[in-house]
Parts: sequence; C-alpha cells; structure tokens
Amino acid sequence: MTLRTKLCWSFLACILIVFLPILTITETQLRPASEKQTLQQTRQLVNAKAAEVGSWLNQRISEIRIIHEFPGTQSLDFDQLRPYLSSLNEVLRQQYGNPEEAFAVGGLDGQGWINDKLTIDVHQRPYFIEAMATDQEYVISKPVISKSDAKPIFLICYPIRNENNEKIGFINGSVNLDKFTDILSSVSIYDGFSWIMNREGLAYTAAPEVFDEIQLTDDDLQTLAGQAEVTGYLKLDSDRSDTIFYASVPYAPGWLYCVQVSDAKLFSSFDQVVGMMIGFAFFLLICAALLAWRLSNSITAPLKRLEQSVLAVANGNLNTVFHNSGSDEIVRLGRSFNEMVTQLRQLINQVVSVQQQKRKAELRALQAQINPHFLYNTLDTIQWKALEHDAGEVSDMIWQLSQMFRIALNDGRELIPVADEIRHVESYLTLQKMRLPDQFAYTLSVEPGCSEILIPKLILQPLVENCLVHGLDRKRKDGQIAIEIRRQGELIVLSVQDNGKGLDPQRLQRLMQELASHQESDHYGLYNINERLYLTYRDQYRLTLESPLGKGFRITLTFPAEEENTCFASL
Repeated sequence: MTLRTKLCWSFLACILIVFLPILTITETQLRPASEKQTLQQTRQLVNAKAAEVGSWLNQRISEIRIIHEFPGTQSLDFDQLRPYLSSLNEVLRQQYGNPEEAFAVGGLDGQGWINDKLTIDVHQRPYFIEAMATDQEYVISKPVISKSDAKPIFLICYPIRNENNEKIGFINGSVNLDKFTDILSSVSIYDGFSWIMNREGLAYTAAPEVFDEIQLTDDDLQTLAGQAEVTGYLKLDSDRSDTIFYASVPYAPGWLYCVQVSDAKLFSSFDQVVGMMIGFAFFLLICAALLAWRLSNSITAPLKRLEQSVLAVANGNLNTVFHNSGSDEIVRLGRSFNEMVTQLRQLINQVVSVQQQKRKAELRALQAQINPHFLYNTLDTIQWKALEHDAGEVSDMIWQLSQMFRIALNDGRELIPVADEIRHVESYLTLQKMRLPDQFAYTLSVEPGCSEILIPKLILQPLVENCLVHGLDRKRKDGQIAIEIRRQGELIVLSVQDNGKGLDPQRLQRLMQELASHQESDHYGLYNINERLYLTYRDQYRLTLESPLGKGFRITLTFPAEEENTCFASL
C-alpha cells in the first residue's frame, strides 16, 4: 500500500471514527426515545381530534336540548312544533349534512314527524327502545339508511320529558355520515387514514371496501375495538409497517376515533435528521478524501522524486540531483541526499584513482613474475648450449634474448603495437628452435591492418610457451604451433593452436572454471594472461579454450582493438 493510500484511508478512518459512534448512539439511544416521543405526541393529536369530534357532536346535542326546552316540545303541541321544526330544519340541516331533514319529533309510540310530507316510525328501532328504557340522556344509533335520500346516517335519540320528568316522546337528530367524514378529513395526521367505529367493530365513516384497501380485516377491527384503554396505539402485526392510534370520542359512548399511520411518515422527521447526518458524513468523507489527496500529493510527490533520484543512483547515475523548494523534512532529506551523492562521487573518484594505481602495480608485478621466470629458462638453455658447443651459436641466442628484453621493457609502456609483439614471440620461438631443434614448427598469420593495433605486451609468448610446455610431446618430432592475428569489427582476435595431446573434457572444464573464478592453476601462463586482460579490459575481453580429444589445444583471446595508446579501460 502506497503512502498516499495510507494517508487517504487515515483521513477517512478519522471521519468514520467520529461519525460511526454518533450514528450508533443515534440509532440505539436517540431513535427509541424519539419514536416514543413521536408516538406520545401522535397519541395526543388523536385525543385532540377525538375531542374535536366530540365537541362537534356535543353542539348537535346542545341544539337538540334547545328543541327539548321549547314549550311546544314538552307538551307535544304539534301546532307549535311544526313551524318551529320547519324553521330549524331549514337553518340547521347543513350542519347535520342532510338536504331534507335534520330533526324529527314523536311520541312514545315511536311515530315521528319531520315535515308535512315525511314521517318516521322508530318504535322497533334498538336505539329508540334503549332511549325509552334507560335513564341515559340520549342514545346514538348505529348507521342506518336515510329515507329521504338513501344515504347512510346515524341518529341521536333524545327522550322528551315533561315537567314531572316523565318521558312523553322523543327527538331524533339525524347526522349524515358524509358530513362526519368531512369533519375527520379536515385535519390530517401524518397523511394517515381516519375513521370512527364503535366497540362492536362497526365503522361509521368508512365503507368495507375502504378497509380492504388499507388491508384491515374484520378481525383487525375487532381486535382494535376490544382495547381496554380509552386511548392508545398498537401494531396489529409485527410485520406491518404502520401503527393504529385510537381514542374514545367524548359525548359518544362506545365510539373510537382511529387513525392508521405509516411508520415511514410517522418517523420521517427523525429519519430525515439521520439522513442529513449520513449525508453530512458523506460530504465530510468526500472533503476529507480531497484534502487527503492534496495533502498526500504534497508529501508523496517530492518523496516520489526523491525515490527516483535514489533509484537513479542505484543504477549508477551519480549525476542525479534532487530538486525541491521549501523547508520541510523531505526537502532537508533531499539536501542530505545531494550531499551524500556528492561525497559518493568524490569517494568513487578516489577509489578509481587508487584502483588505477593498483592495476599498474599489479601489471608490473605480473610482468616481473614472467620476466625472471623466462630469463631463468633462457639462461639455462644458453648455459647448456655453451657446454655442448664451444661458442657456435651462443652469440645468436644472446642477441635474440636481448631483443626480447628490449621489447619486454619497452620504456614502461603497457600497450605495444602488434608488430612489436610479433617480433618478441619470433625471438622466443627462435631461441626455442635453437634449444629444441627439429621437435616443432610454427606458422604465423597476421591479417593486414593489424600491425599497428595496440595490445598488452608479452601476451603471445606465454600462450606459445603453454603449447611447448603442456601441449607438445617432447618425444615427437612433428609438433606444430599456429599463431593467428585478425580483426573482427571493433575487436582483435589472437589465437594460438598446437597439435598436441590436448585435454580431456573434464580437465578442460575445470581449467575454464578456474580461469572464470580467477584461481591459479598449473597453467600459470594462462592464469597470468587472464588476470592481465581482466585488469585491463574488465568485462570487454573473452578467453576461450578448445580441445577436441586427440586434435590438440586452441587458445583464443578477444578484446577491444585500441587505435591509440590508452593504457587502461575506464571504470
């Protein structure tokens, strides 16, 4: 995970750490308290609405009381009652929702007068019987159908008492249920559905199909009607997403005012608050993400540049410089990095200088090991020749030896032209021919244009000596040594081959491994040349060995062809 990602997640985690406990407390503590308060407030609203319905009903009862106190009513003098009721029906029928009648007056026989065209007979009606048989001030009927317009109504049956408090008749006030429904719809409680029912489950303000629409069955209505409390609320089923509030209606014994409210709307205020909190939390998360991105970018961008600078140094580019303005820790780290790189360049330059001096010393030491060794062998040969011959060819051998010394010393130069190296190896071969006559022959092939190429001095003679010492059989007289020098593009190729016994594959493989790991072996000349080429050309040279079984031994050297006298390869 990148540093930028870590910073962004850290910012977001801080916001979540703040808001998640708040949301948790809100859901576990505040929501139940808020819902309880909302339920209580809604219950109070339902009570108030039930009281409003009772108040309206009480006004109608009061109007009936006024009719009861009329002198013609208590004496059942219809000569006085007829014009009085006609005027009341005309004035108050809109209050009761009836276009034709509002009031009727009759005697104990249940025969009632409404107007000259309309009378009623209620002597078998349960509400009339109850009103006449009990001491109740009035009785409210169940819904019935009006004879005048065939609409559902309910009746307020009020017994008429004379001066002796004896019942002599009744007053009916009819109320259209549509008017009652209008009253209920005047005030909305959370857009809930309102209705009035009695304790028997009989609805006064809604048709049965309406209850089907709101998914209330007769059993649900019976359950609601059977609640013992005067006011309250309940959920008919835990799976339902609504709550039913109810309250007894004053002045209407056995009546319940009911409201079915969707829980979503009932608790919408709290849900809106929670939604605003969640929205605000998301807004802060977005702001935090943007802020974290900008802040992390201001941190990671210079770190990225510093990382690229470090990788460049790791890949060998010591000229890398970290550039950044400011004074924070990253800038100070970058400055320290620049100082470190500067010091590293200085140290490397010092190491290069020391290594160059060391290589020169190593080259001189290697040459010093070769020259005494060869000088010893040559002088030994001269000594034996001098003993065998009283003077003969000694002078020639000494002259060839002096030629070799002259080229080997070469005023301290490390690289010499190919032509000088050829003269040096020819002097060596001439001496060896004098020492070992008729035992070997040699051929020398130099490609035109190669004579002036600069190569490390004393590089061919050890190869030829290796052939004489390790390759050719001293008992045989048909030894052959072939020396070839050619150019291959920007490289020069030197090869020395003999027709000796060669090496078996295992010994050849071991010798190649020793040379690759720079380990000394009994082929000291090969080891010497390999080390000199490595010190001079590093990875730009190649030394290969070939020895097909029974077909001699071939050594090939490949390294850059130098046109000018540059003694050392650059590090």
